[in-house]
Amino acid sequence: MNRKYVREVNRTYMVLPGSQQGSNFAMRMMQENEFRFLLKNESRVLDGEERIYYDVTAMNSLADICASMNLSADMLEELFEQLRKAREELEAYLLDAAGIHLDPEAIYYSLSLKEFRFLYLPEEAEDTETALKKLTEFLVQRIDHNRPELVEKAYEMYEDVWTKGADLTVLLEKRAGQSERSGTVRKADTDEDWRKDIFYEEGEREEDFDPAEPYRDGRRTGERKTGSGETAEWISARTTDETKLLSEEKLVEESTWTVHFMKYGWLLFLILGGAIYAGVRWMFALTLTEQILLPAIMVAGMTALYFLGRYLVTKKREDAEQEALTREKLRLARLAVQEEAMEALGEAKEEEKTVFLGANQQKKYYLLGLEDGEEERIALNKFPFQVGKSTAVSDYVVSDPSVSRLHARFGKNEKGDVTVTDLGSLNQTFVNGIALEPHEERTLDLSDEIQIGRTTFLLRASYA
Repeated sequence: MNRKYVREVNRTYMVLPGSQQGSNFAMRMMQENEFRFLLKNESRVLDGEERIYYDVTAMNSLADICASMNLSADMLEELFEQLRKAREELEAYLLDAAGIHLDPEAIYYSLSLKEFRFLYLPEEAEDTETALKKLTEFLVQRIDHNRPELVEKAYEMYEDVWTKGADLTVLLEKRAGQSERSGTVRKADTDEDWRKDIFYEEGEREEDFDPAEPYRDGRRTGERKTGSGETAEWISARTTDETKLLSEEKLVEESTWTVHFMKYGWLLFLILGGAIYAGVRWMFALTLTEQILLPAIMVAGMTALYFLGRYLVTKKREDAEQEALTREKLRLARLAVQEEAMEALGEAKEEEKTVFLGANQQKKYYLLGLEDGEEERIALNKFPFQVGKSTAVSDYVVSDPSVSRLHARFGKNEKGDVTVTDLGSLNQTFVNGIALEPHEERTLDLSDEIQIGRTTFLLRASYA
């Protein structure tokens, strides 16, 4: 997708090529009506070519959120719940929901509204099955594997799509049912509240981005380098031997009453039959034939009841064992994914140690903050390193109204050089006086000047 970002006054836009024949019906419907969970857009014609401007002010893409390890289990549930609502919004206007793009770079999260927004481009509708597979694989690879609940939910979605062949409709219905039972999805605001919120500019709202789980310093996961097909084969091979072994073991302990019934049920029926026979003999005068036939009939009836009860108990136990076996398979598979991710993390760290030898091995980068004539040394002790005014997602907090909640991110490229990326901030990020475009990454040299809001930083390095 050929996209670029532009900033106009106090708004940030993602710009995509428009229709060569002019705006079609679907896009006109999009621009003339309010869709809560879709990115607002407008069409403009420049030099005879149409462009579609999507408003992404004060938003971060799903890819950026995962890169910053800020995606929580609750946010993942909200992602799919709000995707379902976005599709319902389109269907209410008889629009094709296949125009919603599931590319992580095209899914945005509003820091002020705490809601997801989706890109709708019907002229370039994706193959939903392929896009869903790519999205679930992206989530399994890029989420923070130090969050067990998040890993469990992401892998469950992955298995539903890759192993069970669930399509998007089935997956969304399943997630909606689980969310209602668990109560994890945040209660939606009223339409009036939403219409008020969309007119807030960044910095006017008091609330800050606050993920359900705390942000932990230094957490980063390596990217698995297997393709889509390889991932499915790896998971299958990883769990085959373990699940085969588990299927031969007893996974469910029998309850006390079940054990007693299997062992002593016949004795209970014998006593009960004897008591009934004695009662009949006492109440009625039986002939010799009746005295012979009655015990035989009662024994046959009691035997039938006993074996029926035994069958029902055995069936219930087998169902419970099968359910427990299925849960154990899922648990082992999820642990396998987590273990692979941790191995990838270890390999990535080992590769980093191999690359940075000699003098560079001891180089420690830091930012020298210059504000009001005072200097402050900020160690870049991990990458990515985020700067903003939100205490929940920033590694270094700048208490300045001109700074966005998540303003800029420092990272390292493949050569080991430090980079800075503007995260769609309202007042931009400057390097040596030159403004970065939204989401533009710039490689830094030592002594480069980085301006974030009213605060200026210099990139420095020390050698231990």
